[in-house]
Amino acid sequence: MTISPLMPAGPVQVSIGYLPEDYDPTNAHIELGTFGHQLYTTGLARPKVRLIDIRQSDFRPTIDQNGFEFCENIGFRVPFALKDGNEELRDRVYAETVRLLKEKTGAAHAVVVSHTLRLALYDKVVDDAKCEDPNKRLPDQTSAQWAHVDQSYACALSSKEALIKYGSEEIADALKTRCDSRWGIINVWRPLARIQREPLACSDGRSVSDDDLRVCRMVGGAVGEVWQAVHKPGHKWYWASNMTPDEGYLIKCFDTRIDRDDSGPARQSCEFRCIVFWDDQPLTEEERRFAFENTYLSS
Repeated sequence: MTISPLMPAGPVQVSIGYLPEDYDPTNAHIELGTFGHQLYTTGLARPKVRLIDIRQSDFRPTIDQNGFEFCENIGFRVPFALKDGNEELRDRVYAETVRLLKEKTGAAHAVVVSHTLRLALYDKVVDDAKCEDPNKRLPDQTSAQWAHVDQSYACALSSKEALIKYGSEEIADALKTRCDSRWGIINVWRPLARIQREPLACSDGRSVSDDDLRVCRMVGGAVGEVWQAVHKPGHKWYWASNMTPDEGYLIKCFDTRIDRDDSGPARQSCEFRCIVFWDDQPLTEEERRFAFENTYLSS
């Protein structure tokens, strides 16, 4: 029996894709999931940063204080068969994902909007991109090797309006009836097999200022905005070595609560985009005003 090598545990120095300091936001129009986008990410600045291994640290991040949370012994695995499109299997995995979210966050309700499977080698996709039409869709998704947040404030709030209009009945009804209280967007990231390359790293949200983030507009199949980061020495990065299918991350992309002091083989993973609702936490007037001022409708 061949035993696959484990990744070295402990703190490591790695290169992370950041925007250059002279970044011009007027030229940042990318279409996610294309060969052109894959080449775009290879042109980013890649400073060396130190990753602290959560397994060898007393640091225990939480979704509210740090913007991400490392979960162990989750109790269900995401099967490779999810890629086959079986609706019954998808519904079971979604239900377990909702259960995990409610357990970890205390949310009263949650819905899974979509999921993305990443099964391809990053280097192979980059090599393919050099000789493919930049507008062509990637046949398989790979890891995103750049520092980013999936939605800007404006994009998160406009996504709510788009999902009310175009989403499933379950999602639309939840957004129509529950958004007078706190709600947020949380990604649930799960390995499909032991992670032996291209591990996911998360930055402590307390170490990243809004001033470190730049808007990058998405075009094509999806219209909206992501945030990309410029490098600052104070950013603190963490990873968990040799993650297994029984583990995962919760990653907060957006929260209507604005109080930041609230208490080997290809890497194969699945990321679930979810909306969570805290019905017992009504929005304050300041939070309502924030939502109104940051909402826009993409055309």
